[in-house]
Parts: sequence; structure tokens; C-alpha cells
Amino acid sequence: MRLSATLLLLVYVALLAPVLTDFRGVMGDEAAYVDPALRWCNGKSFTSTAWNQSPDEFWASNTPLYAMSVATWVKFTGLESLWSLRLFSLLVFAAGLGFWIAGCKRAGWLKSAAQQTGFLVLLLGSLYATAPSQYARPEAVGILLLGLSLYGQTLPSEKVRIMAAFASGFLVSWCGLQFVVALAVFASVWFLFAATKPWKVLASCAAGGAIGFAILFAVYHSMGVLDVFFAATFGVKSNRWDQWHGWRDPMLWSASALLLAFALLFRPSPPERQWALAGLLAGPGLAASLFFLNKFPQYYAVLALFPLCTAVCAVFPSMPKEWKPAAFAFLASASLIGFPLAALMNWNVMPGRQHADLQQWMESALAGSKAVFVDPSAYFAARSGGREVYTQFVLEGLSREESEHIDSAVLAPAHGLPYLRKEEVLKKLGGEWQCTAVYPVTWPPHTRAPQIDFLSRLSYAAPYRFEIWRRKDQASPQPNAHVGPEG
Repeated sequence: MRLSATLLLLVYVALLAPVLTDFRGVMGDEAAYVDPALRWCNGKSFTSTAWNQSPDEFWASNTPLYAMSVATWVKFTGLESLWSLRLFSLLVFAAGLGFWIAGCKRAGWLKSAAQQTGFLVLLLGSLYATAPSQYARPEAVGILLLGLSLYGQTLPSEKVRIMAAFASGFLVSWCGLQFVVALAVFASVWFLFAATKPWKVLASCAAGGAIGFAILFAVYHSMGVLDVFFAATFGVKSNRWDQWHGWRDPMLWSASALLLAFALLFRPSPPERQWALAGLLAGPGLAASLFFLNKFPQYYAVLALFPLCTAVCAVFPSMPKEWKPAAFAFLASASLIGFPLAALMNWNVMPGRQHADLQQWMESALAGSKAVFVDPSAYFAARSGGREVYTQFVLEGLSREESEHIDSAVLAPAHGLPYLRKEEVLKKLGGEWQCTAVYPVTWPPHTRAPQIDFLSRLSYAAPYRFEIWRRKDQASPQPNAHVGPEG
């Protein structure tokens, strides 16, 4: 990487690292993906109380590589806080960007400092591409694998490239099906435009993926959870119309429009024309593939934006001089209404989601509790004290004895999802419950600049608001806490 690109990436990491805990509210999926790693690190085996299966079963997911990576990180650092887990994502995401840029430089797409820096500005300035660096989710590890995969195919030795392709296929098969689709699309586009068809490399990659899936299936079969794996991976119905928000990223549309105009209205030389078409096929083409196969949420947008932003910066030097000012202004506008606005939104609502305050309050409000059911956004705050923490994913599979073992619940006063509404949860847990504490005591929390509250429509920006419910025979209202109605 050139110095300017390196400095820009370091500045991004340095600015985001101190505020990782509060910059984004806790997403429900974060608990689901990290829980087995944290339980394993605490000597409770590779199981989960936040996944769609029994807490006694071996954890079965299509993203085991992320859980294994998190477990390694926690063992190495000794830290398992929300900040530490998100820092892992941030560092891995930055490393993935570095390898991607290095691979693009070796491939001849991003040779100059201006091209590499421009790529980072477009990607980091987009509305959703930075999300994997701000959540404890598998996408950051997938980005690193894609960066390494590209870099590996720019190495001079054919044997090394073949081995790198095998490793890419194998590891991606353990990283998540969205990355299997991404790697398949990228490889197909590469094959389409390559002068010398990389048969051996693609065959090696496919073999690695096949062996990776075979081993994964064998492990789950031996642990008796293969049916759980298939149900969790393929049994969930497509929810593309509920999770289509990746399409809202302005950079996705702006970069696609610019490449399309470049390919159709200007007659570029063969290499630049191929780069533009490849960017369209691997960018919006991948977005469409993910959407029609299942969904295209915010955190998948980065997969389409990587090749798209690469192609824009690769062809930009070849654009007519009279085009460049307008193209620059067009892309700059897409960047300015992307992440900068999202960052402003998050800065504005941060007073309402101070995770350290929530955790301190919860330690007092849950004193004496040994097992708690939580809204997943309260998962990390409720973990202190060594108590068992359950989320909605295991609720249906709990036995009567396991349900009765749960002595408290952390629930939102009102929730849009039926399975997280307090009335439904408390009914399924059984028994009589009483509200003993509410967070925060004053509502609504203030924002730093109310005149820009409308920006909250860009992404999830809700402040934390919870009630503590305890079984009536164990309830004892917390001092200085608002006591709610009985339920």
C-alpha cells in the first residue's frame, strides 16, 4: 500500500477504536455469533444459549470459522468485552482492506497512490460498507479471506497460487454461505475476462470448498447436530423483502452508474472496458445474486462495493479529461451522504446508548440472578457475574426445568418482533413475574443535536431501554429504580 492509503486506513482505525462500544447499538446477531466462543473460553464447551438449538448440543452453524477466530482472540488477549470483540472486527477488517489493495496493486488495477487512496475514500465513505468493522459479526473475517484470496492469486508461482486457491475455498466454506457466493461470483468474473483461463486454480478452489463442507458435515454428523445445521442454514425462509437495505447505499448506485456510462458512452481500450464490465458483474451482479438467493441486508453491501469501488478507481485515469471533474463531484457526493452522515447520526444518539452505564446498572439490577433471559441487545451487559444468559433463539427448545431455572428477564418495554414482546416471553417462561427496575429512569434520553434526529432513519439508532423482570417469589425492587406493573 502507498503511504497515503496506509495513513488513511490508520486514521480510520484510530478514530473508531475509542468509541466502538457506543458508536453502534448492540445488534441481536452479535450475541448469536460470539456466544459459543465465549462459552468455550469459559470452560462450558462449544455450545450456545443464543442459537437455534438446545444449549446442551454442540453448536451447529455455517460460520464456525468466526467463532473459532473469536475464541482465539479472547484466549490471546484475555478480553471478552463488547469493545474487545468489536476491536477484533475492526482490526481484521482493516487487514482485509490492506491485502485487497495490495492484491489490486500487484494485479495492475490500483497502481498509484491516488487510486489506492480513492478506493479507500469511496469504500469507507459509503453508507454501509464499514458496518463489518463496527459489529462483532463474521463479515470482517470474510473480508480478510477475500483480501487474502485476491492477493494469493497475484503471486508469481503457479503452485503457490493453486495452494492459495485451495485454502481460500476451504476456509470460505467455514465462513458463511454469503462468502461462498461472493467468492464464486468473483471467480466466475475473473474466469470470464482472463486471457488465460485459470482452470487449475478454480478447480483447486472448488476442491477446497468441497472438502471444507465435507469435513464440516462430518463433524456435525458425528456430534448429532447435522439436522440442526441444515435447519439453521437452509430452513429459514428467505426474508429478502425485510432485509434488502444494502440497496440503499448511495455508493452502490453512483459507482454503478459511472461505470455503466464509462462502458457505453466512451470507447475505452480493452483492459479498461473489461475492468468496468467486471466491476458491474462482480458488484451489482453479486448484490442481485445475494438478494434473489436470500437477502441483501446492510452488512452485505460491502461485498458488492469492494469490486465496484476497485473498478471505478482502476478506470478513472482513462476517463476523458472533461468527464473527470463531474465524475469526481458525483462520487464525492455519494461519499458525503454515506458514512459521514451515518457517523453524525451515531454521534447524535450516543448519549442514549452508553453501554458502560447500562452494564453498571444491570450488575446492580440483576444482583443474585443465576440465569437470565435477555433481549439480545442486552446480552453483553448481562453477562457479568458468571450467570447464564439466554436469548430468544433457544426459547422454543427449552425444557420446563430449564425455563424454571431462568429467574430473571431483561426485556424491552415494547418490541416490534412478536417473539421478543415481553408478554409472549414471560408467558413462555411460565410462572408469575414482577417488574423490578427500568432503564433509563428518565425517558426519552437526550440527543446531542435534536435538529438532526431525522438522520436516525439511515440505520438502526434506537437508544437502550429495558425492564428487569423477576419471578414473584424472588423479586426485590432495586433501590432508586422505577418499579413497573406486574405481569
